[in-house]
Amino acid sequence: MSEQGLLPEHSPLGASSAERWMNCPGSVTLIAALKSSPDYVEDDPDYRRDGTQAHELAAFCLERDIDAWMAADEAQFPDLTADMLGAVQEYLDFVRLLPGRREVEVRVHVPDFHPQFFGTLDCVHVDEPGECIYITDYKHGVGVVVDAEDNPQLKYYAYGCIGSAENYFVLDEIKVKLTIVQPRAYHPDGTIRTWETTVGEIRRWAEEELRPAMDATKDVDYLALGQWCRFCPAKLVCPAYEGLAQKAMLGHPVSYDEAQQLKMLVRAVEDRAYADLMAGKPAEEVGAKLVAKRSDRVWKENAPVVDRFGEDAWKPKELLSPAGLEKLPGGKMFVAEYAYQPENGYRVASLSDKKAAVKLKTLEEKYGDPAQYA
Repeated sequence: MSEQGLLPEHSPLGASSAERWMNCPGSVTLIAALKSSPDYVEDDPDYRRDGTQAHELAAFCLERDIDAWMAADEAQFPDLTADMLGAVQEYLDFVRLLPGRREVEVRVHVPDFHPQFFGTLDCVHVDEPGECIYITDYKHGVGVVVDAEDNPQLKYYAYGCIGSAENYFVLDEIKVKLTIVQPRAYHPDGTIRTWETTVGEIRRWAEEELRPAMDATKDVDYLALGQWCRFCPAKLVCPAYEGLAQKAMLGHPVSYDEAQQLKMLVRAVEDRAYADLMAGKPAEEVGAKLVAKRSDRVWKENAPVVDRFGEDAWKPKELLSPAGLEKLPGGKMFVAEYAYQPENGYRVASLSDKKAAVKLKTLEEKYGDPAQYA
């Protein structure tokens, strides 16, 4: 087995978290200690699962030279939506226009630079005459918009391609184009954003900024709060966050940026409570409960709305909602028969909230006695 085959999937000093550990070197030790705890459970939020499936779909399509919709019936993609198919297709269309030899899901490892320098990048194109290297990264997220300019994750990937011994002959003046494709998030520069630099500039950045930052994580306890904390799993055990929370609780003024950090902390508390409750931990122990999210009534399939109300059922180009149709003569009785309120998931609420707590069903309650499937 190759040395790369022995490596874990993700490096603690990987590209995707480079912004965090380059600004907050102490976070690496803090996260390692957190994950070594016997009580630690890794979160698997919906957005991360969706992003993983979107990346797998993109790689699947590029390796087989097919479009996204053609993979919709594949068993390994059970949760595809029209939104995901459209977003991935935009990425496929872009990378297929790039010149040169293409590689997908490229595993990079530069142990001579640093033992923890390894990871996987989405797509690389190398112009055969050696004029340009194209690094493309797909982002499926909506909430956090990612810029390509001076992006440490993209520069890390670029160095992974040119920093290995077999590629070190690549000339400094060769262009490097770093691209973010993020179809589902608004950005004034569009969904595809490219920043151009050179091999020489990437090498300079790696030696002068990246290597010192990687070395600093070994023995520097410095913790710094910033936007890079957003996806840090150690927020709830971070001394820097504890200090900020105490500052706010004692009534001392906090800046706008500090207020944004406190919002992240509150969200982390809510996410942790949600995960504990969904795992079956008692509400009294968590200090919160699960309640049903509010949902609007919708029409049952094949409800004869137009047959019964004709042109009155429209406003002006769409069908009236159950709430709107109730105002028509005979509407209330019709809505009672042909509308329903769908489940819309759960949210965390205080124990004192007036809404009733949701009782989660056990696997047996959902599917019956397991013996029947034996």
